Amino acid sequence: MQENDRDRVPTTAILQLVREATRRWKLVVAVVAGCLALAALLSLLMTPVYEATVTVLPRSDGARLGLLGSLFEVPGLSAGSGAGNEMLYAKILVSDDVLSSVIDRTWSYRGSPAPVTLYEVFGIDRRPGDAGHEGRARAKLTAKLRDGVVGMVRDKATGFMIVRVRAPRDPALAADMANALVDRLDRFNIGASTSKAGRQLRFLEERLTAVREELSAAEDALVEFVESNRAFRDSPLLNQRYQRLQREAEATNAVWVELRRQVELTRLEEQRDLTTLDVLDRAAAPLDPIMPDLELNLLVATCLGFVIALGIVEGSLLRRSGAL
Repeated sequence: MQENDRDRVPTTAILQLVREATRRWKLVVAVVAGCLALAALLSLLMTPVYEATVTVLPRSDGARLGLLGSLFEVPGLSAGSGAGNEMLYAKILVSDDVLSSVIDRTWSYRGSPAPVTLYEVFGIDRRPGDAGHEGRARAKLTAKLRDGVVGMVRDKATGFMIVRVRAPRDPALAADMANALVDRLDRFNIGASTSKAGRQLRFLEERLTAVREELSAAEDALVEFVESNRAFRDSPLLNQRYQRLQREAEATNAVWVELRRQVELTRLEEQRDLTTLDVLDRAAAPLDPIMPDLELNLLVATCLGFVIALGIVEGSLLRRSGAL
């Protein structure tokens, strides 16, 4: 019996709270409306942040990927590995080399009559001329860009890579930064690929020269042996030596032919288009900011308003019953 009484106490208290809140509905509405008005005001006062995206498709041809292609050859990190692509490209995107393409230039910015730097956009005091402070300011800006401003994700459904860039107040700036970063990312990899092809070409040309000398020596040894031993076919021992010299010359010639083919292919690789990213959709200025999220803020304010209103009603009930 006592247990049933204890179970009815919370239910009765809740029913009393609901009846009291219904009776004082004007108070509840006023509190919720106040919270909504405050949330709307704060949302209007907050700095709008816009996000622009570029959709790219990395080329899977290992020869065209240069530095990335060589990494993709590592077991477990193939060109078809989505997780590997995402991790690798994301790290390169926020590297000092790529981020410098947006740090070391000026941008058109909404509300500013003259072009501005990202230091000004993100409110970082640069102090040009003060090398020490300028270095710290650059490190601070780089960290800011890496911490939520610039990023890359992979669309699991399509496999496309999406570069995302956020900028305060100006949607056009977000789009311009995103496009500039993708262009720099592509140029970075082209440079790595060209450098790698150049090293390969120098190595192959050196080997080609060395093998050509070996081939000349093998051919001269064969000719000299034939001239010195006209009747070598009548001697099993001499015939065996002739066949050995002939095999050495043929093997060296095969190596020389293959090296020549590799040299020509590498030269063509250096000269052809080495674009590593197919840009499917370049960034356009977004129409709406992603922050503040007015709908989310209003939803939270509504919930908070109800909680505050119910707290006031509950306090009124407790005072009335003499508990306070």
